[in-house]
Parts: sequence; structure tokens; C-alpha cells
Amino acid sequence: MQSKQGTADQVPRLHVLDAFRALAISAVLVCHYLATWAPPGYRYNLYGFQHTYPTWLGWGALGVQFFFIISGFVIFMTLQRCDNLIEFWFRRFARLYPAYITAMVVTFFIANELGPREFSTTRTDFLFGLAFLTPFVPGVRFIDQAYWSLVVELQFYFFVGVIYAAARGRFVRAWTVFVGAGLVCWIAGSKGELHGLRALAERALLVPYLPQFTLGIAFYYLYNGRTAGWRLLVVLAALNYVIVARAAPAAWHLAHAIMVLLFVLFVWGRLAWLAVRPLTILGEISYSLYLIHAYVGITLIGLVTRRTGAPDLIAVLFATLVCVGLAFALTKGVEIPAKRALLDWGRAHASVARRFPSLAFTTVLPVEANTLKSREFS
Repeated sequence: MQSKQGTADQVPRLHVLDAFRALAISAVLVCHYLATWAPPGYRYNLYGFQHTYPTWLGWGALGVQFFFIISGFVIFMTLQRCDNLIEFWFRRFARLYPAYITAMVVTFFIANELGPREFSTTRTDFLFGLAFLTPFVPGVRFIDQAYWSLVVELQFYFFVGVIYAAARGRFVRAWTVFVGAGLVCWIAGSKGELHGLRALAERALLVPYLPQFTLGIAFYYLYNGRTAGWRLLVVLAALNYVIVARAAPAAWHLAHAIMVLLFVLFVWGRLAWLAVRPLTILGEISYSLYLIHAYVGITLIGLVTRRTGAPDLIAVLFATLVCVGLAFALTKGVEIPAKRALLDWGRAHASVARRFPSLAFTTVLPVEANTLKSREFS
């Protein structure tokens, strides 16, 4: 019988999800390259633009929320293919950390040597950034402000892994308790003097982001053909969303509705046409591009506009192409080979994880590809 470890390594990429990643990172680039660091959203024009661009381009930041839904789907799929909690965490470390460190070094150097003073950081900031502790230490700054979402992702990995291991096949029930506890803290902390509970819900229990993660898990349940559980997860995500985002602007709700629609069509097998090569390539390098794009790209835009007088959009195109090139090099030169080497090392030392049977996973969904998967990705 094939082990889950083998299945985890051999599972084919879902190319529509790569296309989704491409759409998400494209939205984030539009936001960060045209709307974030200039009036009226910011008091100074760090881009050196000659023109002002519509503020609604800033809604591209919701590409991060799309990434969170994708993450909920993919991470639960990864859990299904791991034997234990240690393997799951190690696989996430191997996937994320080498590229993250490399991008941090590049960003730290470029932002401090060539970037505006707003992007300056210290060695202390760098050291705390290595441990993903930046938001929890007063006075410490992110090496790149875009890295805030990585901390959220890591917290999600921690909670979903622990709950999956502890639930022993009753994940939906356990996840419902977790989300419910977070919502109780959120609601209680919004009233009276219990502000500490609000901070706990927001910064530790991830309540503002749980709707997206939970929805991603629900879509994985549905995609994998499991009828029990996905409805409760959808209701849970909707309730969480209504509580934390009921006062959000209409554009926020519209964007989320589009994300949900895209995932529904994906689960129904109606988006195979979206997996065109340009989008899937961009999706494959989207993590590295996210790591490198912000401070490095904005610094390049400012240098080009001020030193050459190039038109705004030419500067943006130049920065985009450079960052895409860097991301491709980072993916092929660091992310993939480092992950492969670390996973090879992990397989050689897999016996260590087996010493802790309490951390073993109980499979709650079939690992095999379902009919939807075979229909769309044959």
C-alpha cells in the first residue's frame, strides 16, 4: 500500500489553483504599485508618479484574502496527505522558510540602501522577522510590510494542525468549537472593558481571517466529494464573516462574492479553461513574487521615475518585470531545491516523528483523487 508520505510527494498540482494564485498576486501588485504609497491614501508620493490613480485600485489588497481561501483548501489537502503533526509542520517549513529568508535578505539590502526612509529597518527588525515575531514585539517593524500575511498563515498552520491531530477524525466539530471560541472573545471584547479579549481574538485566534480559511476548507470537503461537514463549515464561515465584516464597504462584499463564485465554479469543474500557461506559470512563482514584490518593486519604481523621467506605467512595467524575474529565480534556485533537500532529510529522519503517537493524524477524507479531480485535471 502506498504511504501517505508518497502520496503527498506525488500529488499533481491543481492548475486552476495556480491560476487563482496568479489572479490574487496580480491584484496585490496593482494595489501596491499604483495605490498604496501615494496620495490620497498616503501623504507622500513614494512612486514619483506624475499622475494620481483611482483609489479603488487599492481594493487589489483583497488578493490576500483570496490567498487565504486558497490556503484553507490547499493546507487541508496537505493535512490529508501527512502522517502526523510534525511531518505537516516540517513540510510547511520546507516550503516557505528558505525562500522567505532569501527574500528578506534581498529586501533588507535594497530597501535600506536604495529605498525611501519609510522602508528603512534595523538588524533587530531582521532578527525578529526571522522568527515571525514582528507583530508581537512593540517597536519592531516588518522588513517588508507585506509579510504581515505570512504571520497569519503560520498561525493558521499551527491551529489547524493541532486541531486536526487532536480531533481524531472529528475535525469539523473541533474546528467549530475553535471558531466559536474566537467569536465569543471577539463579541465580548467589543463591549465593555474586555478589550483584551478583542485583541486575543484578532491577533492570536485569527478571527478576522477565519472566514476565508474556513471557506477554503469547506471547498476542499466539497471538492473531495464528502457530503458531511462542508455545509456546517460554510455556515460557520458565513456567520464569522457577518460578525467581523458586517460594516465593510460594498466593494469588500462584492470582491468576496466573486472569490466564492470562482471557487464554486472550480469545484464544479467549470474552470479548466482558466488554467492557461501564462497564469499557471505566474501562479507557480506567486509565493516568491509576493515575498519580493513590495518594497523592492516600489523602490525600483521610484528610482526609474525620478532618475529617468520615465512615464508612470513604464516604471511600473519595469519593476514588475524585474520582480517577476527575481521571483522566478527565487522559485527555481531556492524554493524548489531547498524544499526537495529538506524533505529528503525529513524522510531520512521520519522515525523521530513516529516516537510521538499522540501527534499522529487520523484520516477523515479519502486521499484518492475524486471524480471531479480526474475530470478536470486528466
